[in-house]
Amino acid sequence: MTPFDQIKKIAGNFVFNQVLYPRDAFLNEEDCPLYQDIDPFLEALFANESGKIKFALNWCQNHFGSVLDLSNSSGKLAFQLANNKIPTFALENNPVKIQVLRNLKETLAEDFRPFLQIYPIEVSKFEIDETFQIIMMSSHILEQADTELALLGLLRKTVPHLKQEGSFFIEVHNLDFFENRRDFRESIWNYTSPQNEEPSVSRLWERTYPGNKESQTVFEYAVSDSLNEFSLYRSTLHLFNLDQWMKLFEVAGYLVEDCYGDWTGKPVSFQNPLLVFHLKAR
Repeated sequence: MTPFDQIKKIAGNFVFNQVLYPRDAFLNEEDCPLYQDIDPFLEALFANESGKIKFALNWCQNHFGSVLDLSNSSGKLAFQLANNKIPTFALENNPVKIQVLRNLKETLAEDFRPFLQIYPIEVSKFEIDETFQIIMMSSHILEQADTELALLGLLRKTVPHLKQEGSFFIEVHNLDFFENRRDFRESIWNYTSPQNEEPSVSRLWERTYPGNKESQTVFEYAVSDSLNEFSLYRSTLHLFNLDQWMKLFEVAGYLVEDCYGDWTGKPVSFQNPLLVFHLKAR
């Protein structure tokens, strides 16, 4: 019996939801009450959004122009850009995240609100006669695509909206990092210790196993506050190594200007879970 089976035997009470792995923790519209509880926990446990926001602000100060924000996590990136008077267009089709963006916009000073425009539409259906100096894309848009062909289609969709001298930044998960982890894709539940000392922090178990397609991996997380009730979060991602991503970007019509191991500019390494790409339109 696995550790998680033992947990199930004790608790016997599970709630199943869909969220994005692992930092972009958003639930479907019907799961709004849980969204408020789980988002701060996963955001704190797998924090990288603050690094992305700091990077984007620094880059925008030296590269003037409007920003296209494609479904970036909690909406804080778009909010912080607009709060610094950087024209930002946030594209999002998840009803919960759209409402989060609208709520954040309401908290901006009135003369700052015009700097944040919200487009409630899917990336695959995005058509607007405008180009952008900077595009920031969250990894889940690509990695959760149904097929590799759909993934390529999403990348190609962004090309006409990037100015010739503009920059496209995207983070993806580093396959080499996961392949060096214990029990990767072996469907074995492992306990993950909290990374902060908050007394009310939740307990977290995780496992991975192969998806239906060769490049896909299923990530599952079981989160508990009391060991009497658990929530299970699941997401299926396309994972590729550095060379595979570079080939995909090339086919989609981009040049890879640079690649880092995180938003602070660390070198790419199997010890870093992220690949951060700086792309230019060909």
